[in-house]
Amino acid sequence: MTSRDQFEQAYADYIDETVERIRSQRLGSSYSLPRIASAWIWWQRGKEAA
Repeated sequence: MTSRDQFEQAYADYIDETVERIRSQRLGSSYSLPRIASAWIWWQRGKEAA
């Protein structure tokens, strides 16, 4: 499972949504909804800092 897959599953669980709905918002290396895009950036920064 990639980091992106882990993020999408964790985010979907957090907002009580399906992972397919989160994946449908992908835009290349980001997401179409600002709140998901922001969460993705912070997820990546957290992984880099760990």
